[in-house]
Amino acid sequence: MAQISYGGVFNSATLNVPDVYLNILQPQGGVVRPASIGVLAIRGVASWGPVNVATPVGNMGALALFGPVTVRKYDLATASLIALQTQLALGSGAGLMLSRATDGTDTAATGFFGLIAATAVPHSGAGGTGYAANDTVTLTNGVVLTVSTVTLGAITAVTIQTPAATSEPTNPVAQASTSGSGTGATFDLTYSYKMLLTSKYTGTGGNPTVATFSAGSNSVVSNTTFKLTVVLPGMAPEIFDNLSGASNAAFWANVVSAINNGNSPQRGPSNLVVATAGSVTTKPSVGDQALFSGGTDGTASITASVLMGSESGSTRTGIYSFRGLGCSDGMIADFDDHTQNAALVTFAQSEGIYWHTNDTAGETITSAITNKQTDGTDNPWLKVYLGDWVYWNDNINGQQRLLGPATFGASLISTQPPQQVGLNKQVSGAVATQRSKTGNPYASLDLSLLETAGIDLICNPIPRGSMFGIRLGRNASSDATRNLDNWPRLTSFIARSLAGPGALGPAIGQTITDDFFETWYAVLDAFLGGLKNARPTAVIQNYQINFSRANNPQSQTAVGLVVAEVLIQYLGIAQVFLVNLQTGATVVIPQSTSSFALA
Repeated sequence: MAQISYGGVFNSATLNVPDVYLNILQPQGGVVRPASIGVLAIRGVASWGPVNVATPVGNMGALALFGPVTVRKYDLATASLIALQTQLALGSGAGLMLSRATDGTDTAATGFFGLIAATAVPHSGAGGTGYAANDTVTLTNGVVLTVSTVTLGAITAVTIQTPAATSEPTNPVAQASTSGSGTGATFDLTYSYKMLLTSKYTGTGGNPTVATFSAGSNSVVSNTTFKLTVVLPGMAPEIFDNLSGASNAAFWANVVSAINNGNSPQRGPSNLVVATAGSVTTKPSVGDQALFSGGTDGTASITASVLMGSESGSTRTGIYSFRGLGCSDGMIADFDDHTQNAALVTFAQSEGIYWHTNDTAGETITSAITNKQTDGTDNPWLKVYLGDWVYWNDNINGQQRLLGPATFGASLISTQPPQQVGLNKQVSGAVATQRSKTGNPYASLDLSLLETAGIDLICNPIPRGSMFGIRLGRNASSDATRNLDNWPRLTSFIARSLAGPGALGPAIGQTITDDFFETWYAVLDAFLGGLKNARPTAVIQNYQINFSRANNPQSQTAVGLVVAEVLIQYLGIAQVFLVNLQTGATVVIPQSTSSFALA
């Protein structure tokens, strides 16, 4: 009877018993799968969502994680909405990778169930000096304290004159000011409550959250259960049903566990809030609510360094949170600090990301050229847009806003196949630019200066017609062989495809035989042939692979080194269409009245 090894472990040198043996072998070679293209990385400020964590967003519903579109510079939700609308309009299957920035002062919204009382104790001993009994002290959260006991001018006891704000987090240290003559008082405020709910993320986007207790679905008189519903506009409501407990303390412990860990296979942990049990254990009543407040965005002092971020080992913030994620394009919303362009180039080139950036709103062409020359960013991985900023109708907030042109350019180019450029492509959403509002269109000399400097722009008209679009299709390089949008994007696409999982990696560890060269030549040929022969539009013009014993001598393979020499010819991009026009009554028309050939 035949013997089968599904792991392919039969060794012919050890098979002594006459029989039929079948080795099931895995296929040789690998498959080069096209890398993702069209993933646009965007960095900016937001009203909710994770901070410094690159988060994939593929549709409008998922965008709600970062809060509403807000009228401000660097707004992540604004830039992301424009990008998603562009992808939808062009039928692109691309997506976004978003990273939220804050200045470190952001706070999470909170809501209490059963806030009973609060006590204020002077912090760090002395509690300030120069106070007298009955002085009033107003804390930064609006709570007013009345000094009741003073020893040697320092506060030793206070009473709360007005109720504490329900949004105050548990046991904070609050800096105080006073209407009397004392100075330097700080206090620990400790609240008594049944349960504290804290928004999962910082930001004002958590302030509209409402949590409500109602009767549980299986509630009966002998077994009272509750249902907790957490609602945040724009997000799916969360329902934790049939909450109960053998005692009041057990009830709240079970509620906290349900919120933080989930209470069924269908209802996992909350994506909106985090729960903390308090010291008060009385059960809730039907209709009890926790209204959230106190969330702040942390955007008062956003700087270029905050937006750029940094990396140290595995700790990454800012644009560095996009490292290793395969994004094809990137930008910081409304970013216009040209002194950071050198750092942008370094990061972009290291990751193979085509990075889009703005110059300052309202700048002149001369200033733009001077800045670029000063920055020393003659590099194909950067695309610099002239500071002719774009007006966009913000229908959510009911106003027209001025946004960085990179928002529109990056949104468009990220939807294009890697062999395409932005030149002469219409952008979505633009209603005017600063220059178009003046009625002064760009002259040929203006465009020539920008072309030579490696600076692109969005304007109206473009060669296609009277519409707003990308005018030049240029990156920041002066190298004529690499200065169009397609070179960095297509080069990155091919490189990431060949370096992808299951592509060339399986070759490592194999013996270098004639079959080895045939196998891995075929892998490269299949991938590049597919790009050349793609229909309806080819990705590359032609290619040549040299991978054989001829270019891999024994002296080289003996030390484990094999080399594939690959030449890839890109498709040209039509930039100038010259028509030689001869007119007049004396023009002689030859027998053949037209000429067209594909030779």
